[in-house]
Amino acid sequence: MSPQVDEETPLLQVQQHKPERTPLPWFQFTIVLFLQLAEPLTSQVIYPFLPQLIRDIGITQGDETRVGHYVGLLQSLFFLTQAMTVHWSRISDRIGRKPVILFFFFFFFFFFFCILFIHRCAVAYSSVKSSVNVLFVFRILCGCIPPTNVVPLEDT
Repeated sequence: MSPQVDEETPLLQVQQHKPERTPLPWFQFTIVLFLQLAEPLTSQVIYPFLPQLIRDIGITQGDETRVGHYVGLLQSLFFLTQAMTVHWSRISDRIGRKPVILFFFFFFFFFFFCILFIHRCAVAYSSVKSSVNVLFVFRILCGCIPPTNVVPLEDT
């Protein structure tokens, strides 16, 4: 005997099988998370020692009220230039993501480490004006070469 058929009976047989689970690419996720962590870390790790760097270089010439001005200016330069260089992502559309991200990360960390060694150069050469200019230039270059801004416009 055939089963009873009425208007509530499904026309197609429901197959009872488990869908295959695809494993998550954890290694790739880890790399992407590391890359996404690198830029905020380098943009904000400078906060604790930047006021002392400004004092040691001697930009303010002993005026403590101007330290905050220069700290704010240096931080603003980084984020302002980062906002103006969003168009870098078009390069990754043409060349590819991997070489562009590696290139930008290399120069981003190079410029960041140059900022860290400005203090030694300023003390060794006691040239306040040149070390201030170099500090501003390297901070601007760190903002101009943000590795995580390179990819977002892909396929747009």
